[in-house]
Amino acid sequence: MFSLLIIAFLGAASADLLYEGQCPDVAPVENFDMQAYEGTWYEVAMLPLYNQMNGKCSTSVYTVEGDGLSVRNSHIVNGVKQYLDGNVKHADQSKSGKLIQSFKIAREF
Repeated sequence: MFSLLIIAFLGAASADLLYEGQCPDVAPVENFDMQAYEGTWYEVAMLPLYNQMNGKCSTSVYTVEGDGLSVRNSHIVNGVKQYLDGNVKHADQSKSGKLIQSFKIAREF
């Protein structure tokens, strides 16, 4: 029983955020305007997530490309600006605000 308690504690301690209850029922915006989303977005607050590696000064730059967007996320880690490029497209043909964002991830070994 004690080992089960330790495993549960370690699992909870390693979680980024604990949330109890149902997710809210949120409807996407209808007739989402990609051009209105274009531009530079600044991060004003964040949760301490492992994958952001203590980055600061985070921005996302969205640029319209065809019927979607390209995105360049950046932040500064230890004085070095790092980038992550990706694309944004509508999740379905309804042109709603339900979007799919994907990133090109490469790793040097």
